Amino acid sequence: MIRDQKHLLVVPSGDFVRSYAGTAYLLDELHEKGVRIRVALRTTSNLAKEYDALPYECTLWVWGSPKWGRIRRLVASVASRSWIVLKMMRTKYLLVTDSVFLAEAAFVKRIRGKGITVIQFCHELQIDDCPTTCRRAGIYARYARVPDFVIDVDPFRAEVRREHFRLVQKPYVLLNTLPRKALPKKEGRGRLSALAGGCDFCGRPVVVFTGGVGKEKPFERVIDAIAQSGTNVFFVAFLTVDAGKISQLTQYAKERLSEGHYRICPAVTRTEILSAIWEADIGVVDYTYSVEPTLNQKYCAPTKLYEYMASGLAVLGSNNDSLRRVIEGEGIGVCAQDDSVQSLAQGLKRLVANPALLCEMKLRAASCFATKYSWEEVCSPVVEQILEEVGVPRSTHTMTNVNT
Repeated sequence: MIRDQKHLLVVPSGDFVRSYAGTAYLLDELHEKGVRIRVALRTTSNLAKEYDALPYECTLWVWGSPKWGRIRRLVASVASRSWIVLKMMRTKYLLVTDSVFLAEAAFVKRIRGKGITVIQFCHELQIDDCPTTCRRAGIYARYARVPDFVIDVDPFRAEVRREHFRLVQKPYVLLNTLPRKALPKKEGRGRLSALAGGCDFCGRPVVVFTGGVGKEKPFERVIDAIAQSGTNVFFVAFLTVDAGKISQLTQYAKERLSEGHYRICPAVTRTEILSAIWEADIGVVDYTYSVEPTLNQKYCAPTKLYEYMASGLAVLGSNNDSLRRVIEGEGIGVCAQDDSVQSLAQGLKRLVANPALLCEMKLRAASCFATKYSWEEVCSPVVEQILEEVGVPRSTHTMTNVNT
């Protein structure tokens, strides 16, 4: 018996309270529009409380200790996937993100046919287009046409996805932005310095970098670009990496940047950084195609681009069409002209060389976000269109307004 006909079952590929914030913003929007949501999620015990605090129902499969042995983790993986499939078998409306559970969705759809509507929300463009591509690309290629509706986070990616996988219709686009209502109250001046350990910016322009680093976005490139720019800036970074990597990157910066001109810090919460980075001047977004030659990289769609805009920062971007469309198209910053560190350095030099123009770009970024690029402006109308076309039923009860 199918019990959850009036609910949307959401099966994310991974945690969305710390990363992939687009999932959280979408679910908040759906909840506010009256959609009854049930999330079925594998997570860890340290995050379970955060899901319990959400305003919609979350059924969690909580993983044990990272010290579990391979056999125990394999058994838990099989059991959790079976649990997910059982949840899928009991719903009419299913939302999966990316491709982790796409094979399971395909299995359920083969059994139930038109008895289930599958929606896929794609944060990544998983195409097998280079040796370093995501290992899940093969899974996605096999099941790409299973979903009835597809949502993407970038217009370039949406077109590539439609052509590459020969989708019947072009995916909907929900830009990887954030709602105005999700922006916390600005803290007083000095908070950014406090988050960075009490450093003194000494009146220099402040360049900030936030988020993850890795093989596809090596942080060393950013350090090298600042060093080669020859600018008198203060560089502060909040990185989602372990303490050992922080130490390693701090040593790298020490060898290339002037003492007292930088601080490499561990990540803080999204609320903390958004309440403080308004004090900075320039945000850096670097997803260079030459480092990872994939279309996913070429048409990057980072949330931090919009977080910088919302905070009133000018933006220094790498040589990506998706970044250039917003950064240079809206006149809020500069993109590198090629994939070299030197070009990124020249971009920073151009931004710092004209303080009046930099100030104009900062003001334009905040205004542009509020009027053209916030979730409310570009995503809410699309969500309404999706709901009408998919036909997900809504509750008549008034929903609570939620901020994440």
